[in-house]
Amino acid sequence: MTPQAIPQERLDVAKLTKDLDITKTIVFKNPSAAFWAPLLCSLKFVWTDEVPTAATDGTHIYWNPAFFNSSTKKLKEATLIHELEH
Repeated sequence: MTPQAIPQERLDVAKLTKDLDITKTIVFKNPSAAFWAPLLCSLKFVWTDEVPTAATDGTHIYWNPAFFNSSTKKLKEATLIHELEH
């Protein structure tokens, strides 16, 4: 079953987008960026509370905003790379 997005009016979309952009930038600066960049640019990001942390279906990366907001920059980076590895 595909996780459903949380309605934007229930989220601080500006803060989540800014923090996600920072996380993506960190991954782009990774020594493996040549591998990650095409994947990162091709996936859509969805905020959902239907996953406890993060998940992917190969087309989307689903993030739980509560998990994302409570994570350190390092954990956000590791989680994003982990999802890209799927």
